[in-house]
Amino acid sequence: MGKDKLLVDGIEYTGIDDYHANFNLGCSVCKNKFNHNDLKQINGLYFCKTCEMGKVGFDLHGVLTESPHIFREILRFMMNMGYEIHIISGPPLDEIEAELERLGYIRGEHYHKVFSMSDYIRFSDSIESWSTWNDDQGRMSWWCSDDEWWKIKGLYCEEEGIKIVFDDKHEYRDHMPEGTKYYLVPQHKDVKLDED
Repeated sequence: MGKDKLLVDGIEYTGIDDYHANFNLGCSVCKNKFNHNDLKQINGLYFCKTCEMGKVGFDLHGVLTESPHIFREILRFMMNMGYEIHIISGPPLDEIEAELERLGYIRGEHYHKVFSMSDYIRFSDSIESWSTWNDDQGRMSWWCSDDEWWKIKGLYCEEEGIKIVFDDKHEYRDHMPEGTKYYLVPQHKDVKLDED
């Protein structure tokens, strides 16, 4: 090896400046600092092992329903980056999928999986307070205690290994698994995002 080369942990650097430039890089998602050996570079961004091609959960109502023309581009970009996108919402699965389609979200282009909290309640042995009935229009309605309801997204995130969640309700935050980043999306009904 030449005299201006530096070998550290089996990696050859062109010099000490090259080594320092690659040592204290930050993860583009969690912003923690890592040695470059612990980061993966994808399209100019750096990802630690926790965040690399991680799973991300988005709430539908209050998040993806707000400015879908912008969120479609964000989700498409994230999927192209390698993220696995999960839509996590309360209504039955068929209602969620119909609303996603109406808003222009396409499975495989904007998201991978959909999770219905009400279907989870209906088919779970662990939710003790749930009940269902048909409303005055013949549609099935469902209910469970608030305490059990707020825990469901966290249980799903833990089961699926979801590391990042975007939601508009703060009540879910306390029930997220340790290490899951929870981003509260504020509701500004008077503010509309431009389409440009």
